[in-house]
Amino acid sequence: MEETVCRGLILKTLLNKSVQSAAITSSILFSITHMLNVMSGQSTEQTILQLVYAHLVGCALALLMVKNNNIFSVDPIPFSA
Repeated sequence: MEETVCRGLILKTLLNKSVQSAAITSSILFSITHMLNVMSGQSTEQTILQLVYAHLVGCALALLMVKNNNIFSVDPIPFSA
């Protein structure tokens, strides 16, 4: 779900500004969705690390989507652990 929203809807909407701002903004929003893990009992330190990781992976996946012009060419499964 978050892949479709972040890379499908948000990224494509922001691409008219610039590729960089679209990739960064969509990956920040992607990482923010992982903040909910604190409410499930995950430690703050682990959550912060996961936010950083999700942001970096989100940027990479966004750039791959832009390069291939296809959301389905990006396989998020290896990153969704």
